[in-house]
Amino acid sequence: MKNMKKYIYGLLAVLSVATISACGEKEGSEPGNDSNPFIFVNSCELGESYDPDCDVAIRLAVNNATSSVYYLSEKTSDYESRLKSLGESGYAEYVKTNGTQLNSSAATGITGDSIYETTLTGLYGDYTIVAVAFGKGSEYDIKSKTFTGVLWNNVVAGTYHLQDNAGVIKAMNWGGRTKSTTLQISSADPNKYRFKDLYGKNSHLYFTLNGKEGKDDDGHFRNFSMPAHATSAQFGKYGTMMIRDVATWQGDASLEGNNLLYDNNTVVVFAQYYVSAGNIAYGYDEFIPE
Repeated sequence: MKNMKKYIYGLLAVLSVATISACGEKEGSEPGNDSNPFIFVNSCELGESYDPDCDVAIRLAVNNATSSVYYLSEKTSDYESRLKSLGESGYAEYVKTNGTQLNSSAATGITGDSIYETTLTGLYGDYTIVAVAFGKGSEYDIKSKTFTGVLWNNVVAGTYHLQDNAGVIKAMNWGGRTKSTTLQISSADPNKYRFKDLYGKNSHLYFTLNGKEGKDDDGHFRNFSMPAHATSAQFGKYGTMMIRDVATWQGDASLEGNNLLYDNNTVVVFAQYYVSAGNIAYGYDEFIPE
């Protein structure tokens, strides 16, 4: 086997958490006591069929003074410009006119315990998601949260090769040691890569270049790191099988020198597979481009 190495980095797509403003002494303390509309916006768990790099699930909760709810997502730069031009109340009306209205039961309408969830997809770049709760007359409450989606561009298609360990191969259930995948690069950060759908739809394997490079008999390479990442495999009664590079496992950054991305896009990672109970195996995984 060629002396090559590769890695993969776990990317977490990180969402901000909205905070709730303090209410008056009685407002919101008991059902039915609210006099002004109020809305709470937060992120929630994303379904398995969605891509965490560019899709976001949000949860909206309103009080009993709310009669209708609208939400809208747009590029943060557009949001900031429009908000400055229209003012808050004008932007609230803009959301009502151009956004999406939450559905409610014709029998019960929107009540103080109303909670809604919706998923926004294909958000590439910096987005602001705005939700507005409208009450009687001109009363409203407006909240927002931000989300940054990542666009990944294809580098090359190829084949991912698991290290030669029977336990790992059986648990991964690929029908062998290999699986076709595509190496992709982040449009936002040229140091970040992923293997698209390696563990199933929207379940990717990530790695990040660390700025170090070198050359061996197989050519010029760049080194990378790979923090812990869940695979789709279950290792017997021990639960989810995880992967990370040996450098992360051992807490020794010098071992990242064994993780290599070659100029021809061959990737080698000195990887450990493990479960919460301990180590399963470690060795070299490889990606061979077409």
